Amino acid sequence: MLAAADGLLRGYWAAGDDAYIAGLRVLTPWPGHNLPWEKDSFNYYHSSSRTFVEQVFGQIVGRWGVLWRPIRFSVSCAALIVRVCARLHKFLVERSSPRVDESLWVDCVGGGSSALIMQDQCDLDDRLRQRRRDREPCPLRVALTRRLKQLQCRRPA
Repeated sequence: MLAAADGLLRGYWAAGDDAYIAGLRVLTPWPGHNLPWEKDSFNYYHSSSRTFVEQVFGQIVGRWGVLWRPIRFSVSCAALIVRVCARLHKFLVERSSPRVDESLWVDCVGGGSSALIMQDQCDLDDRLRQRRRDREPCPLRVALTRRLKQLQCRRPA
């Protein structure tokens, strides 16, 4: 989907966790345990780069109910929806509006038949559970790992 004509622009990629399939447009961590230091370092920096974005996105999702269900539009339309939600969130944060967890509680108590389903409660497709992540091609992951090795960038102790 990200490689489609209305997906990400050429030269851009999305950082995903290990639930996603690695590819030309999706950068995922190296699978496995007891990895060589360069792969372990890549996983550390990859994870660190996603942490702040995931925290803010969690606040945005909590605030805007339109994001409580899958967005069933093209990637470009979904990007516009997320961009508008992010700008509105920024506007409210700068105006010192109520905290997200407070407004989420009020919204949930306020009624409606919607239920908030957390990501770890979703069932994954059996094909994804059985896939060989170590065999997924991801040239960008290989190139960035090689660059970290050249720079001797290691995971902090």
